[in-house]
Parts: sequence; structure tokens; C-alpha cells
Amino acid sequence: MPPVCLRDELAAVLEEIHRRHSALLEGFDGDPAQATPVAPLMEPCLRTETATNSGKKFPWPLLLILLATAGVLAWWGYDQWQTRQAAAEHQALQTAAVATLSSAPGIVLTDWQLSDGRLQLQGLHDPLTPSPDSVLAASGLPTGDYSLSFRGFQSSDHAAAMKRSQQRLAPPDSVTLELDRSGILTATGSAPAAWITRAALLATTVPGVAHYDDTRLEDLDARIQRQLNELLQPPESVTIHVSDGHAEITGEAPLVWIRSLPPTSPPVAGLNSLRFDRLQPLEMQRLTALIGMIESSTIEFAVAGGVELDELQLSKIESLAALIGEAHQHAQGMQLALELQIIGRTDGSGTPQQNQFIARERAARVAQSLAAYDVPMPGFSLRAITLAPNHAGPNDQMRRVEFRVLGVEQSTYVSGRKE
Repeated sequence: MPPVCLRDELAAVLEEIHRRHSALLEGFDGDPAQATPVAPLMEPCLRTETATNSGKKFPWPLLLILLATAGVLAWWGYDQWQTRQAAAEHQALQTAAVATLSSAPGIVLTDWQLSDGRLQLQGLHDPLTPSPDSVLAASGLPTGDYSLSFRGFQSSDHAAAMKRSQQRLAPPDSVTLELDRSGILTATGSAPAAWITRAALLATTVPGVAHYDDTRLEDLDARIQRQLNELLQPPESVTIHVSDGHAEITGEAPLVWIRSLPPTSPPVAGLNSLRFDRLQPLEMQRLTALIGMIESSTIEFAVAGGVELDELQLSKIESLAALIGEAHQHAQGMQLALELQIIGRTDGSGTPQQNQFIARERAARVAQSLAAYDVPMPGFSLRAITLAPNHAGPNDQMRRVEFRVLGVEQSTYVSGRKE
């Protein structure tokens, strides 16, 4: 049987083994032959106490000591192996993470080193690509195992170039941008002329874009103009101009065509507004000419105080009535209310009261003659203008009736804006 003090002695021997043969224990892989240098230290433990009446027995105590020592060494060796294995796996994970980061799009790794088991990484990063943190996290590397020092730059990576093209060119919804692997950026669809010009200047400033192709891009304003011409069928005297999706119709057209314009903006894609406030009806041109002829007409009186109308005066009034009637019809078609002002004048002879009477009577006689014709007429108003007595003699050129047409504002006739 083992001595009573064997446990204490065995503990002292194990402590001495650790102190003198620590290197052997660190490299122990379970082979008993490696424990030969330890045997002299363990020999003092090979003692037994036997009874005087006992015979020769199997050395169980020695076997137990050897088994216990082998178990301790095996456990310690396995623990050391696990530690080294974990360290090797962690280092492999770090190395793989560095490789992944180096090959990630939009990232240029300029330097890296391992200090106290922690990665220190430096480089460049395009903000339009996945961040270094996200790349390392996806590789399984814990956040506390690395530190980053990255500066921004613009890479020529395909995905980054595509995003940057969208940002820099800011295409309208009607335009599609596509970037192939050879660096050719293609724009398709339709856009305003101003955007087309701007995009052509900016496209090749994007890193990763080697060439810009806008041959399949249609001028939006030109398309809108073409569609409006097809839809509205304007006469040759009318021009449709489109700029940035806003259309304006100018020129002269028959009133019936003007009234055929849709009450709201036509259903043309990209059309923002339609205005025609500068569009004039052709009838206005004729009305203007008629008004000019009416206002240039006069009915002269040969006698200083005369108010009677002779055959020549009545003939002129008949022609004048036709002009006034035609002007009135044009004005009605354009929803204009004309008023004909008939102005009587005198030559300045006679008293002011006589002149006032004669001037008004002349205007009234002409108005009565005009009203006698079966022609639609606008409303009349009478006015008398007299001259003060002149010591040099009467002015016979003032013995007349003249005309003014009121109620036409040509510049404001058509006022249209359709959103």
C-alpha cells in the first residue's frame, strides 16, 4: 500500500517537474518516451509500505502515479494544442479578411499590419461602394480585431461609375442610362435639349466612363413639338415652339381653328404647359384693316353752316356702311363689342352756340343715314367738336364728320395658358 505521505511528496515532485522541464511539458504529445528525463525525479515516489506477513504484490501505486502523471501531461498538452489551433484559425481569418478587403470594389488597401493580434488597415474608399466595415463584417472578423484609416476617392469600378453617372447627370424619368463593361455609357429615351447638351459635357468626367453615346436619345422638346403639330394641325401662319417641356403657340390663325384648341393641355408626354396669349386670329388682321379704312373716312360739307347731305355724301356713307357692317361682323365673331363714335366738326365761323348745334346736327344726320341701311351695325355715339372764331377766317377743312372705332384691344384679344 502507498505510504501516508505519498500525496504530499507527489505534489512536490510535480512542482519540480514544472519548474525544471517546462519546455518538455509544452512539447509533450502523449508519447511516454518523452517523459524519460522526468523519471529520476519520480523515482523517490516509488515507495510502498508492506505488512510483515504479506507476500510479493503487483506495484499498483506506481501504476497509479504513472497514469495520473500521464493524464496531467495529456490534459496540459491538449490545452496547449487548442490554444495554438485557435490562434492559427484567428490568424487565418485575419489573412482572409485582408484578402477580401483588397479585392472589394471601390477599395484600395495601401497598407496593413498586425500589432498585438489586431489588424491596422489603411487605404482609399469610394463612398458609392460598400464600406470597409461592412466588407470585414461579412468576412466574419469581429469589430474589435481591427482599426481602419481610409480616405475617400472616386473609383472606376463599374457599379460606382453607374451610380456616379446617375448622380452627376441627374437624368429625367424619361431617360435610361446603361454602362457596359467596356466603359460606354448609353442614354436612351427623351429629354429636353438643355439636358442633352449638359449630359454630353459631363458624362465623360465620371471615372469609369470612357465614351458617351446619346444617339438613341430623342430631343424631348422636338418630340413634343412634332406631336403637337400632328395633333393640332396648325395653319402655316402658326408656329409652335417648345422649350423645357413648355409650349407656346404664336402667329395668326382662323378664329375657328383657335376655338378648336382643347380646353386643357393635350395628352402629350412631357408637356408641362401650353400657352397661346400671343396668338392672333386672322379675322383681327381684317378687322384692323377695316377699322383703319373707317377712321380714315370723312364726310365733308361745302357750306359753312350746312347740315344737309347731298348725293356724293350719301354715296360715301353707303360705302362706309358696308365697311362698318363687315367690321361689326368680325368683331362679333371674336366676341368684341365695337362702338362707332361719329364726330361732327365746324369751321369756326358763327357763335359757339351755332357751331355746337351745327357740329352735332351733322353727326346726327350721318348716323341716321348709316342706320337706314339694312346692315348689322354696332352702337353709335355722337360727339361735337367746334373751333373758336378765327380772325384769319374760317377753316373750311374742318367742315366735316369723322369716325372713331372703340372697343378693340388687339394685344389682349387672345389670352390663353393651359397647364
